[in-house]
Amino acid sequence: MNVILKLYLFVFLLFLSHVKSEEDKCYILALEGGNEKAAFGAGAIKGLVDNLDEKSRKWQVITGVSMGAINAAVISSFEKGQEAEAANYLIDELWNKIRPKDLHENWWFHVVEGFLWRNSLYNNSPLRYTLNKFFKDLSLKRDFTCGAVNLVSGEYKVWENKDLQNTQDLVEALMSTNSIPVFTPFNKFQDNYYIDGGWRSNIDMPSGIQKCLELGYEEKNIVIDVVMLSSQVLKPFDITKITPVSAYFRADEATLFSAAIGTFEEAQIYFPAIEIRYVVWPTQELPGGEGIYSFTHKEISRMIEIGQEDAKNVIKKGSGVNIQEAIKRHREEKRNRILGVRKTEINDEPIIQKEEESTPISFLKYLEKVES
Repeated sequence: MNVILKLYLFVFLLFLSHVKSEEDKCYILALEGGNEKAAFGAGAIKGLVDNLDEKSRKWQVITGVSMGAINAAVISSFEKGQEAEAANYLIDELWNKIRPKDLHENWWFHVVEGFLWRNSLYNNSPLRYTLNKFFKDLSLKRDFTCGAVNLVSGEYKVWENKDLQNTQDLVEALMSTNSIPVFTPFNKFQDNYYIDGGWRSNIDMPSGIQKCLELGYEEKNIVIDVVMLSSQVLKPFDITKITPVSAYFRADEATLFSAAIGTFEEAQIYFPAIEIRYVVWPTQELPGGEGIYSFTHKEISRMIEIGQEDAKNVIKKGSGVNIQEAIKRHREEKRNRILGVRKTEINDEPIIQKEEESTPISFLKYLEKVES
């Protein structure tokens, strides 16, 4: 009998230790910015929630930038343990109902007025109205951060719960991180002017990490999930129909993914003990028009579906697998650029270009070449 009791006691203590280990972890969800592509983000959140167990999806801290901050604020408006309700609410009440006219509009004299009398091409007052209406009955119930760039000092400003005591403060912080230079007005909040946080940091993992550390968690017990909106998959681009607006967003689209992977490399260097668990990004072309907030309801629905599918597939691959693969590819690409390595179209074998064009030389040898 004593042996049986001891066995039961051992199993019970083992169970308690497992529960404690789960509770001792600080889960972070970091959401990248990207205009209407945040619909993909909403779908990815839903995909994570549907395919993770209840304990490991209880994100303690949620960070967001630009439109990712709006998604983050919605999820943060639900208690831990209500992730399924939060994900459904985000899709059903926000993304399934939102339209371009809810986010921006033309000035009275269109872009002419923007060029001559305003500081932006478009008026984003509709976004402020939409956010005030959406968040009037919601309040932050878990740790939340969003960031924007101070237009005067250039510093990255992070707001968290203690800074956002009411709906008006939350809305102005979200307006600040969604102020796209040239296209929408910079936003005045708390006696400072701000622009889109993505100009400084489009994925804000550091703020989430800092919050977990402040809460008393050790680095080894911090787990991060990230939803990216940038991708290696670019839309077809007709260079013969290029406009200043389409060129702006194409340049943004073409550079963001590489910059984001660099962010993960830095995180691993400065916080090696932290687990970067599931990182979701679009694996196929996302629908949507060219320019700011150009989308249809059908395109939003498709982006949500792609997000759910990509999140499910990332979880199937296992913790950390896809981001480590991406970092490895990123490092190889950088190395190849430095060494002048290219690959043949036939057999993918590396070819080294002429030594004088590609081989790195020391600074002293470089000076000798210049002097000669």
